[in-house]
Amino acid sequence: MRSVIVADKNCTRVLPFANHEIVSETHFEGLVLEAIGRAYPDYICKVFNGSFLHERNIRKPDLCFVHKTFSHWFVVEVELLKHSLNRHVLPQMRVLEYGEPQSDCISILSRELGVSVQQAATLIHRIPRNTVVITNGYNEKWSASLTGLRCQYLSVSVYGELDGLHALEIHGMLSATHKNLGFGIFYAPTSSLRFHESLSIPLGDIFISASDGSLTKWSGIRYGGYSWISNDNGLNMFDDGQMVQLSSSMSGGFYFS
Repeated sequence: MRSVIVADKNCTRVLPFANHEIVSETHFEGLVLEAIGRAYPDYICKVFNGSFLHERNIRKPDLCFVHKTFSHWFVVEVELLKHSLNRHVLPQMRVLEYGEPQSDCISILSRELGVSVQQAATLIHRIPRNTVVITNGYNEKWSASLTGLRCQYLSVSVYGELDGLHALEIHGMLSATHKNLGFGIFYAPTSSLRFHESLSIPLGDIFISASDGSLTKWSGIRYGGYSWISNDNGLNMFDDGQMVQLSSSMSGGFYFS
């Protein structure tokens, strides 16, 4: 998928390809923030350099894209194609994809997003995230290599003047593999989970995967200012009053996490 964003909708002249003029990764980050911010208005795009630890290696990303519903988010690495894929990019993304976020991630997200420390901690530890690399132009080898690490890959190309009239082309698209639907409270007497009515909780018959991989049938309704899902078999899978997270996958399935 390709998207083109023009800085001035009244522009009628041909804008020359300008990727070769990008010499600074910091400058390119600004263009990426502009492109993604305009192409994906449902996301909050911020600078993010929190630490991730994997096998004694610590690496830091460049940006984050957080969906405004806080259902999912992306950890973003911005790279120039002149950088080494094997020596720099792949080791970096291995840590960001498989590593554990460190405590500074919470304080940085709290500051950048304007949310409480508790909300930032929930985002870090409970909300699904994906990793994505964005480069100044598309490269098939990079795409194949990053797919092997489960990382998404986009490119942004620039036409026109970097600091003047320009158009931005995005190659690829962001795709959330998992989403948080919300946190509910379990009521043992009715084998039900209660969610805030504003959440996108499915209605009708729902099959939800339990932690052991088994499928259980639930029924979703809206009643009394809340959304409810009830276990059709009357099973008490959780403790009374326990907070339970309901998530969905890209394939359309639902699961407790």
